[in-house]
Amino acid sequence: MKTILFLSSLILSFSIAAQDTLSLNQLRIEAEKNYPNLKRKVLLEQTSEEQEKILRSNYYPQWELGGLASWQSDVTTLEIVPTSGNVPFSAADLFVIPEVSRENYKITVDVKQLIWDGGATRQARRLERASLETELSSLDTERYSIGETVNTLFFNLLMLQTTEQILTLTRKEFKTKSKALQSGIDNGTVAAWNADALQAEILALEQKQSSNSIKIGAIIEQLNILTGKTYSKNAIIEFPEPLPKILPTEILRPELKVYSAGIKKLEETQALLGKNRMPKIVGYGQAGYGMPGLNMFSNDFSPWAILGISVQWNPWDWRKNRREQAILGLKKEGLLLEKETLLQNIHRASALKRADILHYETLLSEDEAIIKLRKQVKEAAERQLEEGTITSTAYISEVIREKQAIMNKEMHRILWMQSNYEYLQTTGAIPKSM
Repeated sequence: MKTILFLSSLILSFSIAAQDTLSLNQLRIEAEKNYPNLKRKVLLEQTSEEQEKILRSNYYPQWELGGLASWQSDVTTLEIVPTSGNVPFSAADLFVIPEVSRENYKITVDVKQLIWDGGATRQARRLERASLETELSSLDTERYSIGETVNTLFFNLLMLQTTEQILTLTRKEFKTKSKALQSGIDNGTVAAWNADALQAEILALEQKQSSNSIKIGAIIEQLNILTGKTYSKNAIIEFPEPLPKILPTEILRPELKVYSAGIKKLEETQALLGKNRMPKIVGYGQAGYGMPGLNMFSNDFSPWAILGISVQWNPWDWRKNRREQAILGLKKEGLLLEKETLLQNIHRASALKRADILHYETLLSEDEAIIKLRKQVKEAAERQLEEGTITSTAYISEVIREKQAIMNKEMHRILWMQSNYEYLQTTGAIPKSM
């Protein structure tokens, strides 16, 4: 017998140890790690790094190999005009002008080296970094929205499990009372239908528990999808830790960083447009081998080389650059207005959440007194039922009222905590508080 008891206790301890325990902070972390789109951060950083390498290559020499083989129908010729009869010799006797070949062959190596571009490349790199910051800020916003979803699911699950516990307690109480009434029914002091009424209420409670269980399973399934875990619907939900009494008022929402990064990107784009208006100085060189070489009258293959510096500048673009900068300035003003609108909405929403917190604090301060009174009324009804002075229907009503008062207190406590976390979520302070 002792061996059986030992094995039973051992199995029970293992089952309790294996039961999942869920906390809000744990679920938020797991959901963020499992969110597929957040893996784009590495891709974005790698893409930006490669783009920076491309921009840095502007400072490197640019090499180009070329080749040419051609034939032309006509070439340049020089005609020697005969001298006057007083000259004892002809110009043709002094030199011979060779005929230029109609065939042209060459192999060339062209090299260009950027000497100065007015800082355009450096500014383009700054713009690339600003673009990366904008993309990463958008990912932070997505990550933050995941936390909001987890918050909602977690507190809904907490309320459903609390409801399940109270339904179980109520059902057990009705079962106990039903057994207690049986002796009165057997003695004829209590009508038999009173037991039937209790049994009907027990079945109704079981029906509610079945519905409640389905809802719990649905939320657990959603959490499993978000976290990539396999939590069971029997998981234990940890009530969130108490929060500071003085809640932060500073707005730290990640969307604000998105707007700041977007404005920074527009400013860097404006600066790049200004740099693009600057002259560009490029050194160049060409080395080649072919026929003809630099001497067009030579029909022999020969090497050659050319070195030089070129300057490129477009001093007048019909104000195109200035208009493009003006458009970017208007977009910047638009982002600033959107940011102000977001801040206004956040302040309005946080004010509503503060009101919810105060509302549930007020309800909680009165719940204990209500429960105490409801318990006294229920106990009186319980005695009257045993004495046969009231029906089971009246007793059931008082039990349900008492359990409803207990449930109200627990729901108010959960909703109060949820309002606190929603306030932190609204202001953007929740990561620091968890």
